[in-house]
Amino acid sequence: MIKCICPLGKLGKNCFASFNSCKEISCLHADKCITLDLKGYKYVCICSNEYYGNLCQYRVARALINIKNLFHNNLIHSVPVVVIYFVNVYNNMGVTLLIQDILVYRNVPFNQILLNFYEKYLFITIYICSNIF
Repeated sequence: MIKCICPLGKLGKNCFASFNSCKEISCLHADKCITLDLKGYKYVCICSNEYYGNLCQYRVARALINIKNLFHNNLIHSVPVVVIYFVNVYNNMGVTLLIQDILVYRNVPFNQILLNFYEKYLFITIYICSNIF
């Protein structure tokens, strides 16, 4: 007896019956919904870079860092060194500052996006501090 191995979305003796579990699911901000099992009970929403979650319902935390030229001097075109600190604040029997990450950039041109930071959390670190040298 020959049995058909049906692709996802098809079932039956000859794979003629079709189903789409994604038809009942409304993925928000998603490019695509894909069925993961033969019975159509499991699915996954393929989210864009700016969203996450099983239905792409959460927007990722985002930080854009851009250094403007406030000198109005045509001789200065960039900043030699920029140091960016991602700092969290904890309150365990006193306030504790904890540096989560440090990024160092060299020769940063003015008016250019220095950091386009996406993180799959609702919130990023409490403080983003920078030093310009």
